[in-house]
Amino acid sequence: MPVRTEYRQGTPCWAHLRTAEAVRAQAFYGGLFGWRFEGATALLGDKPVAAVDTGDGAPAWHTYLSVDDLDSALTEVRAAGGAVGAVPPGEESGRAAWLVDPAGAAVTLWQPGTHFGAGLVNEPGTMIWNELLTTGDVAVALAFYQRVLGVGVLTEQVLDMPYSMFEVDGQPVAAVHPARTVSTHWRVYFATAEIERSAAAVTELGGVVEHPPTPTPIGPMAGIRDPQGAVFSLWQRAEPA
Repeated sequence: MPVRTEYRQGTPCWAHLRTAEAVRAQAFYGGLFGWRFEGATALLGDKPVAAVDTGDGAPAWHTYLSVDDLDSALTEVRAAGGAVGAVPPGEESGRAAWLVDPAGAAVTLWQPGTHFGAGLVNEPGTMIWNELLTTGDVAVALAFYQRVLGVGVLTEQVLDMPYSMFEVDGQPVAAVHPARTVSTHWRVYFATAEIERSAAAVTELGGVVEHPPTPTPIGPMAGIRDPQGAVFSLWQRAEPA
């Protein structure tokens, strides 16, 4: 369902890029995805799909996971061995807090108010998937997020390897995968209708195609680094058979 008006607990609901050069970053993503901006909010049509604004530290995309009760979730984070950053006062839009899981991956928990998250997903130019790439034990990561979020777990064989996903209401919403060549982090995937054209546009706009479009059983994917250094992936989802 591409148009969204709510997210169940444990579902990735928002993607937020913090970068030292937000104006340049907005120009890059506007050219790549057709986004227009109202302040930091990226819109596709009239739907909010992501945010790009100024922030300290290395440029990075941040995944937000929806929670019903932020305080309860943070209690479970601490009990399960995670670390909690500053918890700012709530606003009308909602309450946020970032955490670091036991393997070192940072992610943000979001208790919605007037802002529930992306109004459009799974369409070209919008968030389509989120994946935790971990250098730690996958089983430990699964147990941590199960305890914090109450999500289920589904493991399937993909290219003869186990691929573990979080489930909400019987539907996969995100995944955990071993990180062999990168540090532990949550990776955001954006959908594209034509991945080869999008990869070419990345280069034209000053970004880097770190991993060229590669076929997978669910459609080709590519790893991208934007001009400021933030990484994300493109996915051209395979058409149903």
